[in-house]
Amino acid sequence: MTEKELTSVSKAHIASLIDSLSFRFERIGLTTTTVCYAFLPNGFRVGHGDSACVSPANYDYAEGCKWAKENAIKNATQNLWMLEGYLLKVAGKTSDRLTENSIEPVESDVHDGFKVYQGKAIKRTAYEVQDGDSIIPLKQTDTGGPSLSEIAIAGERYTFAHFEPVNPGDFICYLDEQDIYHVRRSVMKERNHL
Repeated sequence: MTEKELTSVSKAHIASLIDSLSFRFERIGLTTTTVCYAFLPNGFRVGHGDSACVSPANYDYAEGCKWAKENAIKNATQNLWMLEGYLLKVAGKTSDRLTENSIEPVESDVHDGFKVYQGKAIKRTAYEVQDGDSIIPLKQTDTGGPSLSEIAIAGERYTFAHFEPVNPGDFICYLDEQDIYHVRRSVMKERNHL
């Protein structure tokens, strides 16, 4: 799977979902309206459609089912594109790639020798640096390694690593006692909902 395929919903995936649909039909009372409901194999309804004719004398249940099903497929297709797109946006995966072991690294389309790894949905514990915060340098380095500084947050002092100056609006992320680090605001905004 290419990097582009990992970041978009494929037509083939939507087609396979449409192929998996089951349909239920009903006539609404003694009207000339036939309704079709489209369900995924797990029982989740993803679409519906209806058909009707003007004259009760012309009503044909089989014909009504045919047109209602066609409309249900159109509606389900539109809904599945929307649902799968939303799932990709919030979870980073479409429904065909949701199981943890189904994601294998793939070759990058952008950089030779690199692979694309599918990220896990995580929550970050972080503090937003304020204008009045005092950051105390502990170990500064010019050799490319991380510098260490200290910041007081809610009366507690935390030592954190950083590779660049820390500015108000940036974040101090807390993974555990040994892994506290600075994240530039633009990077935090790219990776999290702020």
